[in-house]
Order: sequence, then C-alpha cells, then structure tokens
Amino acid sequence: MARMRGKNALLNAGLGITFLGTVVLGVWALHSPTQLYTPEPVFNFGRVVGGTELRHAFIVQNPYPWPVTIAAADAPCGCMSVFIEHQRPPVRLLPFQKAKIAVVLNTEHSLGETRKDVFVWTGDARHHVVVGLEANVSKRQTGGLKTDCAR
Repeated sequence: MARMRGKNALLNAGLGITFLGTVVLGVWALHSPTQLYTPEPVFNFGRVVGGTELRHAFIVQNPYPWPVTIAAADAPCGCMSVFIEHQRPPVRLLPFQKAKIAVVLNTEHSLGETRKDVFVWTGDARHHVVVGLEANVSKRQTGGLKTDCAR
C-alpha cells in the first residue's frame, strides 16, 4: 500500500510539473517577441536615371516556433507602393515560414542619394521591421528642351 502511495505521489508530481510547464510555455508564447527577420533589410540599386521605376522583393521570415501575423506593410511616401506578394493582410506566417514584400519606387521626383523605407507591422504594434530601397538618382536627359517646371 505504501508503495502505491509513493507511485501515485510521483505520478501526481509529474503531472503537476507537466501542467505547470505547459502554462509557463503558453504564457511565454503569448508575451514573446513577434519581430520578423529579414536577411536583406536594404537593397541598393546604385546609379539610376530619374523617372525610373525601381522594383524589389524583400523576404521576411517568422523565426519563431509559433505563428506571427503580418498586420500591414506600408510606405509613408506617395512615391512608393508596397504589397505582400499573393496575399492581403493580415497574413499569418507559420513557424519559420517566409513571405515576400514587393516594393515599387517611382524616382520621378528624386535626385541624388535617395533612401525610402517600408514598414512591415506584425500583430503586436510594438514590433515591426524596416526595409529600404537606396539609389543614386541622376537628372533625366530632356533632349535639350528647357523647362521652368520645378518638381
């Protein structure tokens, strides 16, 4: 009988530790980071002529063993458009899954060293990743026509 009590006590202790571990892991996952990873946060096009439309797709990845949601991807500048390829936000990334963030930059009104950033927001408003495009934009040739139109 004493032997049974000892086995039951060990079993109960083991179940209690398992339950406690599950609760702790669950709370940790709820309050865990949701920062996305990108292997290439900046892409540099080098020298381009003004008016050129620059396109690049950034890879973002969920580096965690739990799902992370991409709530939005946006650019604060009207000269850019951004979208998550083949999907509309919110996009749920499973553990270690990747997504492509496609960015288009219109250099019509840019001149010289230019950098424009895009913000990719997760479901947790405290976390976002910034990706950016860089270029050295030169003046477009006008074919000798003079214009007084300032842009």
